[in-house]
Amino acid sequence: MRINKNLVNWFTGVNLLGILILSNLLFGFLPIIKFDLTKDKIYTLSDASIRIIRKLPDRVGIEVYLSSNLPSQYKLAATDLRLILDEIGRINPGKLTIKYFDPSSNDLLKQEAQKAGVNPIQFNQVNNDKFEISEGYLGMVVKYTDQKEVIPVVGNVENLEYAVLGTISNLVEPKKGNIALSVKGEQGAEGDGFMILRTVLGRVFPQIDEVDLEGKTGPNENDLAWVIILGRGSVGSSSVALIEKWQKSGKPLLLMVDQLAADNNAGSTPNSWGPFNDWIKTQGAEVLPKLVADMQSNAASIRTAEGNLLTQYWYWPVISRDQMNKSIPAVSGVDNLSLFWASPIKIEKNFKSLISSSKQAWAVDASGNLSPTSITPPQESEMSQQTLGAIKTKDGRMVVIGDTDWLKDSFLPNNRAGLTTMFNLLDFVTANDSMIEIRTKNISYHPLPNWNKETKNIFRVVNLGIPLLLIMAGAGGAWLIRKKSNEFK
Repeated sequence: MRINKNLVNWFTGVNLLGILILSNLLFGFLPIIKFDLTKDKIYTLSDASIRIIRKLPDRVGIEVYLSSNLPSQYKLAATDLRLILDEIGRINPGKLTIKYFDPSSNDLLKQEAQKAGVNPIQFNQVNNDKFEISEGYLGMVVKYTDQKEVIPVVGNVENLEYAVLGTISNLVEPKKGNIALSVKGEQGAEGDGFMILRTVLGRVFPQIDEVDLEGKTGPNENDLAWVIILGRGSVGSSSVALIEKWQKSGKPLLLMVDQLAADNNAGSTPNSWGPFNDWIKTQGAEVLPKLVADMQSNAASIRTAEGNLLTQYWYWPVISRDQMNKSIPAVSGVDNLSLFWASPIKIEKNFKSLISSSKQAWAVDASGNLSPTSITPPQESEMSQQTLGAIKTKDGRMVVIGDTDWLKDSFLPNNRAGLTTMFNLLDFVTANDSMIEIRTKNISYHPLPNWNKETKNIFRVVNLGIPLLLIMAGAGGAWLIRKKSNEFK
């Protein structure tokens, strides 16, 4: 019996087509399987986020205004936003709705976006050797019952999950208390230098209660914590009495202290915190009147006769994740925190280290000249890890950090880890650990080691040699197969 080859080929094609159709239908009903290969699992929702979404008491609506014509540097943020929202939407589709709008070519949508609080952002780009300015939308509105919160510009993937889940959490379970804030700083045309901090705190807490340290009354009873920033000036015994009364009540206290106040001319002057220094020492922490210099530090732009010079500035230490106290969730996941002119802290009793310098650091009696050329590093044997922040968790939670500049308007916008740390500390001392779990997801940066010339040459040879060996092995294998095939024939 002869079989028609054309008929066989036709049936084979039909079978293959049927298999493809059935496979598409089958996989369409199966859950999508994704693998997050990033070290810090930045594309995987934390357990705290999943709990928040699953326990939504009522419907939450998210309206995303996303332009299709975004320049390349913003398209990655748009893709990351969709990935995060897709993950969130799958957890509780009955209580969470997500809608996307493209206002680029729709005037009505542009009006709706701006009415909702999402304004266009300007992009600078070069097209055909011409410098052009265009507009686009990359923001969202979160609605719950009759309330709404706006994220006018979506950031990068590092803080996307916290931005979205933090906004939902604030709407569903708003903070039930205020934050007390006292600032001793240098008054200028734009206030005392901590206006950005006030703004961001005001977005999370119902109210910021400004407390005058020279007044007769301390924070209100419904304040959750008291943040005190001692940047410049003096503190009397009456102010210390208010602080001590609050501390004895068992409520949290966050203290940021500059023992030396730096100025714009690379100089410094000592502060006069006399009675406060005496009191904090009785608690088990002493902020020393020195500055910490660290080989692991930021760069600074120094003005010279030839112009601005970018140089490493040892008075601006960078705190990596392994220098954080891993037993304290408020800082265990924070990476690359920058401090500026920080003082070392001597701890005793119930205090323990919260954040530290690298092991290549030393304390300097730096009153006066703070220019980079004035610093002479000691021998490596004389360097040691310095405590820059301390925490006490018994008899009322208390945090002490030997720096205020990390929260100033001039540094905070470029110090994302600083804002993260501040909110984490507030959540930790007020016992809100869920938001810490979400917020401390970071992208870790792992630069290549600084290998010597000989090691680099070895790796070059290995990188060239392995592909050549694979090509030779493949060619040899093909030759053997061809030889066996000829012998078989």
